[in-house]
Order: sequence, then structure tokens, then C-alpha cells
Amino acid sequence: MNNLTIVIPVLEDPKVIKDFIIGNEKILTENRVIVVNRKGGEELKPFSTKWISRESTFWDARREGLDLVETEYTLCLDSDTILPEGYIEEALTILQLRRFVAVVAIDYEDLQGHLAFGTSIWRTVILKDLYDWSKNKDNSPKGCECVHMWSKVRRSKFKVETLSNIRAKHLKIEGGNKT
Repeated sequence: MNNLTIVIPVLEDPKVIKDFIIGNEKILTENRVIVVNRKGGEELKPFSTKWISRESTFWDARREGLDLVETEYTLCLDSDTILPEGYIEEALTILQLRRFVAVVAIDYEDLQGHLAFGTSIWRTVILKDLYDWSKNKDNSPKGCECVHMWSKVRRSKFKVETLSNIRAKHLKIEGGNKT
């Protein structure tokens, strides 16, 4: 087991969770996993090092999971994503060799115009320091969490590293809508 914790906030259809587990089983069994289950993630309980089940916003669930991380590195992983083989190892190597890099991110097979936050591996201390994503007073999100976090890194003394040669798979629900 390496010095990585995976934080997974969950609000998913059970079929998506089954596909998520099948696609990520190796990384789920080889790493510490914190699951903040808002709904639908019960099948992840056997993989979790820490399990929290409660109603909350997506961002509050992510923050609650991040607060529990005690390892040097954190993988923010959305529960509708399958990571490509080798991503974790390559990202951790970059973080270990390049002290100025705060985060290593990849995009999805179907490009979304910006890097995904839910497929990113961070230096935990930097992530905890920078993560301030929240909602507006009317409970609507303040824009895009991904773009917000990359902007925070850009304004810091650290850098975002990208791996453009590999892509994560974004699971889809019936009708072709992304979860």
C-alpha cells in the first residue's frame, strides 16, 4: 500500500457503482479509500478504509472525506469514473520527483474542455490548503469546481501537471447522459 488515499463522494445509480467497482477494483483494493456515501454507494463499503454515510452536498461530502486523509497524496475520484491503468503510478512518480507540482490530472476520453478534478492526484497538504469550493447562498454551485481549483493552483507557487497520453472513462447512464 502506497502513501495515497482515494476520496470518493457518492450519489449514484447502483449500476454505475457496479461498473465503477469493476473498472477500478485493483486501485480500490490496493489503496486506502474514504467513501462519503450520499446515496447508492453501499457496494463500496467493503473497499472502504473509512465509511461515512450521510446526506450532504457533493462538495461538503468531498470536503468531509478530504478532512480525514492522513497520507501524503490524495486521489480525488468521482464515482462515475474509471481510471486508466498506470495513471496512479505515473502521477505519484511525478509528484515525488517534481516538488513544485501540486497535482497531476488527466481528462476523460470524451474531452470536456478542461481537466477533471475528479481524476486528480494531489499533494494532500496543498489540496487541504487550497480546497475552498462551496455553494452560493441559494445552494447553487459557484461555477465549475475543476476550473476553480486549477485557478487556485495557478495563483499559488505550485503547478498542475497533466498526462495527455492517457484518459479516464466517464461512465454514462441510459440515454447517453453523463452522471
